[in-house]
Amino acid sequence: MSTEAVAKHPALMAPTQDSQINGRLLLHDLRSPINIGMILRVAETFRFRVAIYDPSGVLDDPARSKTISDFACGALQRLGYARIGSAGELDALGRTGRLIGMTIEPPSVSLPEFDFRRSDIFTVGNEYDGLPADFVARCSLNVTIPMEDVWSPKPKSHSPIDPGRNRPVSNDGKPNLNAAMSAGILIYSAFQGLRG
Repeated sequence: MSTEAVAKHPALMAPTQDSQINGRLLLHDLRSPINIGMILRVAETFRFRVAIYDPSGVLDDPARSKTISDFACGALQRLGYARIGSAGELDALGRTGRLIGMTIEPPSVSLPEFDFRRSDIFTVGNEYDGLPADFVARCSLNVTIPMEDVWSPKPKSHSPIDPGRNRPVSNDGKPNLNAAMSAGILIYSAFQGLRG
């Protein structure tokens, strides 16, 4: 089954007064179908709407679509996502609420100190480079998950997410988390912050 069959119109990401929706999450050029699937599962659990900007075409690959479905554990079919197909749609989405970038770069607000709003759109970048610098600059705010200052370079992968990539990982060695792990921490933090 193609993920396109369960993708919803970008209106899915429109601001809402629905108290059952805890937030909105934008996945910006994620390359791992495993991460996308796991994020959809967490988003469904905590009632987050999800949009996916996919200039790399991960959603169009039938094998990767099946992997997304497997790791979403049914959330793909139940929740779906809004597919953002162009930079113009990405800009339009950014005008519907505060665009919040997840980053490991300063300046950023530490996640425990962040003031959550239901209308926020949190953005998680891809596994190699995070969010592009020009996108981060357009964000209203940027948040970071506080981490220990450890050196953790990424070794060469046996099965890389993007086998054609020949550039090194951005910020290699700087403390960071897997995209799905970061999204999960963010979604849970927002869930807690909006309840308090």
